[in-house]
Amino acid sequence: MIYQIPQFWNIAFNGFQIILFLLIFCYFLKNRMIHKKLEDSLSGKNVSPNFEAAFVNITLQQIIYRAFTNILDTITTERIGLEKILEYHADPSLDGEMNSSPLNTQQ
Repeated sequence: MIYQIPQFWNIAFNGFQIILFLLIFCYFLKNRMIHKKLEDSLSGKNVSPNFEAAFVNITLQQIIYRAFTNILDTITTERIGLEKILEYHADPSLDGEMNSSPLNTQQ
């Protein structure tokens, strides 16, 4: 026997899809009207697109520079921590501890 959804739920589901479509459609229309108004207002001002492109370019360069700086700082701190760990395990005065260490593969 095939599982059938009651007729009421089919109607409710279809109604929900129609309402969702109308909301999305109204959102796109509203955005389009806003962008047209913005373009009309900017066309009165003599703002060159080169200035806007340069502004966006500089902003993106700054964001990328900060991201790479943070990445390099993280790499530096991890490298320092790793060097400290390796120096501790390579210290000859700790031979007794070094032999029982799980990092020692020379047994």
